[in-house]
Amino acid sequence: MIKDMKFLKVFTTMIFALMLFSCSAPKSDIFIVDVRTPQEFSEGSLKGAVNIPLAEISGKLNEFKDKKEIFVFCRSGGRSSAATELLKENGITNVKDGGGIENARKILNQ
Repeated sequence: MIKDMKFLKVFTTMIFALMLFSCSAPKSDIFIVDVRTPQEFSEGSLKGAVNIPLAEISGKLNEFKDKKEIFVFCRSGGRSSAATELLKENGITNVKDGGGIENARKILNQ
């Protein structure tokens, strides 16, 4: 009986760890793009975000093509909306508009 309880405890711990990993793993697959200016980006951004300003997206479409999931955000939501539309117009449909940085932070749990 004690052996069974030890096994159950180890098994439960392993399942819990796998659940935690599976819940957090997809975030690493998300290409997080801050479409604000370099100056705004340098003042702080979200963890893991890369800075591709809205004005530069058209010239950097190749950076988006092989990404599994794309998440864009800006200061208040205007530029991220424009970036989302621009990407979709260029055949990149796996993009989510995170809106402003505070909303994006909530969505990504940062």
